[in-house]
Amino acid sequence: MTQHQNRPVAVEDPQESIAKPPRISSVWPYVVPVLCVLAALSGFTSLGVYIEGRMDKLGADIQSLQGATAQHRLVNDIYLKILIQKPHIDPSLAFEIAEVIYHESTAFQRPPNLLIAMAEHESDFDPGAVSSVGAQGLLQVMPQWKKILGSPGKDLTDLKTNVRWGLQILGSYENHYQDLEHALTAYNRGSGPVDTALMREQSPNNGYAGRILKTYERLNAIDRAQIKQ
Repeated sequence: MTQHQNRPVAVEDPQESIAKPPRISSVWPYVVPVLCVLAALSGFTSLGVYIEGRMDKLGADIQSLQGATAQHRLVNDIYLKILIQKPHIDPSLAFEIAEVIYHESTAFQRPPNLLIAMAEHESDFDPGAVSSVGAQGLLQVMPQWKKILGSPGKDLTDLKTNVRWGLQILGSYENHYQDLEHALTAYNRGSGPVDTALMREQSPNNGYAGRILKTYERLNAIDRAQIKQ
């Protein structure tokens, strides 16, 4: 049985009831014009310009810091999802993959959760993976794409190159089929079998797209759960 001890009663600090002054960040936009007017009336126009310039720089620095903080949070979010999908992955590798996925998904305006799902099913998050048919890297890009994309000397095991090319390939298939499921199937099978099946009014799906989209939706569910908290 737990013994209950007399606990001290919290006494409200009278200072807590005193209204706190507003934060500087909330009032400085109003302070700057006043300072500039006073400086101008006093004949110190250059001082007013100086103050305004310094405050503009401070505002830009604050915005830059906010952007860096948001980026750090999103990279960490991707990193944690990779760990969820593959708990035994090397943490440094997981973070490196997360950074690349963040930057490339942002550049191509694609959802990072889709890239995480593709990386898991394509290579199990292994940048050095090579398939039995020669596909290479995190997103298993086929070597013939080097010639198609005009960069025959590129290393497909390089994370940034592989993810960027994977996004370009998927994007080209999406533009062609106007359907994500067909585009994913073509990414896996090639466009030839998909086109043939569609011309015969048959389904080109081989199960690959369904697996990707199932993982994609599971990752999206994590995001929705975080929003509700």
